[in-house]
This record gives sequence, C-alpha cells and structure tokens, in this order.
Amino acid sequence: MPLHRFIATPTPGTPATEALLKHIGQGADCADGNTDREPAVQLSFERYYGIGTFPVETSDELYRDDIIGSCRQKYGFDLTPYYYPHPAGANAEGESNLFRVTDLTARQQHQRRLRFKQDMNQLHYNRRHSHSSYFYIFIRPIQIMLIAGLVGYALYLSYKNEARMLDAQDEPIEQRDERYDEQY
Repeated sequence: MPLHRFIATPTPGTPATEALLKHIGQGADCADGNTDREPAVQLSFERYYGIGTFPVETSDELYRDDIIGSCRQKYGFDLTPYYYPHPAGANAEGESNLFRVTDLTARQQHQRRLRFKQDMNQLHYNRRHSHSSYFYIFIRPIQIMLIAGLVGYALYLSYKNEARMLDAQDEPIEQRDERYDEQY
C-alpha cells in the first residue's frame, strides 16, 4: 500500500483558522481584518492508501482526525471542538471545510501523467513531421548517389565540351602547319 502525503491549509475566515492563527502568533492579520491573504500555516500528515486514482484537492471530511493530530503535534493546538462540537450545540455533526487538503502524492502522479502525455504528443508530432529510419537507411543514400551521379555527369559533359573546343582550336593550327610545309 503506497503512502500518501497530504498538506492541509486552513480556509480563511473560519473560526478554527482565526483561533489557530491567534494561537500561533499570526493573529494580527486576522485582527486587522486582512483575511484576503492566505495564512502561512500548513499541516502535513500521511496516510496509507491502496491502488487507485485520487483527487489532488479535497475537503477535510475524511481527514478530520489526521488534521487534529497533526495540529496537536505541530502547533500544540486542539481542533477537536471545531470538528466535533458538543451534542448540545446547534451543529451536532461538526463543521467541515475548515481546511483544504492537498494530496501531494496524487499531485505528483498527476504531474507525471501530464508530462507523459506531453512527451507522447511531442513524440507523435515528431513522427508525423519527420522521416522514418527506413528513409535514412535506404532512400537517403540513393538520393546522395543520384545527386553525385548528376554532378559527375555534368562535370563530364563540361570536360567533354571543353575538349571539343580545344580540338576545334587545334585543327586550324595543324592545317596551317600542313599548308606551310607544302609551300616549303
């Protein structure tokens, strides 16, 4: 069974968050009414789960006891009265959504899946827009040989043409020499 790591962040504006921040010493922001800024308090805990797909962010309903234990251990503050109020109170079941719980293991798996999908999309794109290995093994050498053959043939023709021109220039000289020899 894999171990999942969680981080619980208090929901701003709840009584439990205000009491926790006052206990820690960050209550000045709550006293000033500055609840827009997210508190820097994070509770971490771990839980064993089986194989499956898990949401990255969830509510704190399933993790109440873990959050209470983590808060006691880290800050020495008891969240039990906020989650499990006395039965005489109006809300006998207790409040939920005091914390936003993020599953770090699920987030990491989600990021790996996204990265894998991106890599596969990139690979498929490259395969669609590039040549296969057969192209480089069979077709490319044939293309190179054809180009080399055409260049060689062009050079041969230019050499042959140049040789004809030189022969054409040499013929009149030989004919002149024969005429000159005949005269003398």
